[in-house]
Amino acid sequence: MVSPAGTPLPQAAHSPDRSTRPPSAGPAFLGAFRMTTALATPGQRAGLVTAIFIVTYLALSVPALIAGVASTTFGLHSTALVCTASLAALAAVAASIGRVRVG
Repeated sequence: MVSPAGTPLPQAAHSPDRSTRPPSAGPAFLGAFRMTTALATPGQRAGLVTAIFIVTYLALSVPALIAGVASTTFGLHSTALVCTASLAALAAVAASIGRVRVG
């Protein structure tokens, strides 16, 4: 298969066989979603689902908007470095929180 630019696509991009596709966060989100909604009463479930999707969409869109504005002001390279450093710091904080809870 060939992309619109004329370059060949990797096999995993168009393979119907799931064993050759790269892993995604979909199953993790679905598991957390099911576990969280199961804890809510039927009357609270709609509000909970709405809150989950609002937070998810904001968590994905707000950093992208900030990076877009920052790249026009500071340049793409500087913005990418700051985004990478911020993501590494968040990952370190998450790892340390997980270590404190487990240990």
